[in-house]
Parts: sequence; C-alpha cells; structure tokens
Amino acid sequence: MMRVALLLALIVPTLASSFTYPHRIVWRGTITTNGATGTLVARTHLRTDSRDSDPHYAGRFRCRGAGCPMRHGHIDFIPFTFPFPYGTTIYEIFFGARKPMNLYCVYSNDSPPPAYAIDGNYTCWTVVPPEPPPGRIVATGTMMLVPSRSPQP
Repeated sequence: MMRVALLLALIVPTLASSFTYPHRIVWRGTITTNGATGTLVARTHLRTDSRDSDPHYAGRFRCRGAGCPMRHGHIDFIPFTFPFPYGTTIYEIFFGARKPMNLYCVYSNDSPPPAYAIDGNYTCWTVVPPEPPPGRIVATGTMMLVPSRSPQP
C-alpha cells in the first residue's frame, strides 16, 4: 500500500506539470442566427490571474455577416478543468457587447468536441433597464469554430 501511495505521489505532479495550456488561440468559424450566417474571428489569450478562477481564454471578437448578433465585443472561452487531466475541450463561452445595446450571449455544451473546437447552440439576451436580468432573448443559433492557429504552449 505504501508503494502505491509513493508511486502516485510521484506520478500525479509530473502529469499535472506536463500539461500546459497554449498561451494564445485564434478561433475562426461560422455563427448562424435564424438561418442567416456570419463569420466570427475571436483572438484570445490565456488568463490565470486569480487563484479563485480557473484558466480561461479572454479576448475580443469580430463578426461579419447577417447571422451576427453583434459586430464586435468581448469573449471568454472556458475549458474543462475537471476531471484531471485538464482537457482541450471548451464547454462554455460568454460573449457580448455594451453598444449599441447591452447584449450578452452564452454557449454551453456538456459534450463538446475535442481539440478546442466549438460546435453547439448559443443564446443571447438583452437587459433594458428597468428590466431585471436575465432580460429578453433576442437571438439563438449555432456556433462552429476551430482554432485557426495550432495551439502552442
């Protein structure tokens, strides 16, 4: 029993330190809203700025085409961080903009594709004061994104 505990004590830290997230990822792909399609490009970098926050990719996005719920704004990609080892799957994305209206969107996928790919549904809400959150749903659709640059540590 003692040998197993010692072996695990040596292996687990080695495995944990061998996995590193890429520092920057650029995602490219399509976003579809009500049958109209747009092209989305998100440029992100790894954020690990808080001990209370798991690693995530924060950045900005641009969207062009009739299927875009907004033209540009901020975006956060949240990777799976549990169970060990950390994976390359993104299970949640938050994106939005404050102008021309306060709009926020969420992509959530309990079984996302691997290799940082995105394929699933999203929903966008708007909050117009004095309306309480979550507000009115203003757009729903699908997102299909892939990292356009090979992720590198």
